[in-house]
Amino acid sequence: MFNFPDRLTFLKTAVGSLLGGLAGALLGGLAGYVAAKLQPTATFGDLIYLLTGLVLGYGAGTGMAAYLTHRMLKGRKSFARAFFSALTGLFLVVFLSEPLRLNQVQPLMWVLLFLLPPVLAALMLPLDP
Repeated sequence: MFNFPDRLTFLKTAVGSLLGGLAGALLGGLAGYVAAKLQPTATFGDLIYLLTGLVLGYGAGTGMAAYLTHRMLKGRKSFARAFFSALTGLFLVVFLSEPLRLNQVQPLMWVLLFLLPPVLAALMLPLDP
């Protein structure tokens, strides 16, 4: 089903995607912070803007970094597949946290939120045989 010549290429893609996600989270958090400071009143909405920027920035950074890492490994270049699979992993955890009761076990939810997007992005980017 997945066409990886070895596990090392999968690992490189996943780690590159994870590091890009962290950079994207920093940029998204900064954008959320700036958006919160542009609001007329300072409330707990500032925290909401910051967290939204962090989560969405992490998902976008993960997808873009998976694409760039995959491109450096000479794989098939599919930005849409990398980007949307990373966002799918992110939104799976966010939207299924209540039905699966992940919100009752916060460390598990945050680990899944951190690891599932890069793993899905790396799985969806097969290399040429």
